[in-house]
Amino acid sequence: MLGQHYEVFRDTSKMVSIEDILSGVHDHSFVASNQSYPFFWHTRDTIWLRLSMDNI
Repeated sequence: MLGQHYEVFRDTSKMVSIEDILSGVHDHSFVASNQSYPFFWHTRDTIWLRLSMDNI
């Protein structure tokens, strides 16, 4: 159940860059996934997934 190890951030603004993510500015925006497999239907949002190195 790999999906349950991910944290998810749904960026509705589509303005967040990889630099923003790596800087930690949006750390508070990630929430734990409760899905067995990541699935987001059809969306225009940008979906960021984060996986802890401890879970790999």
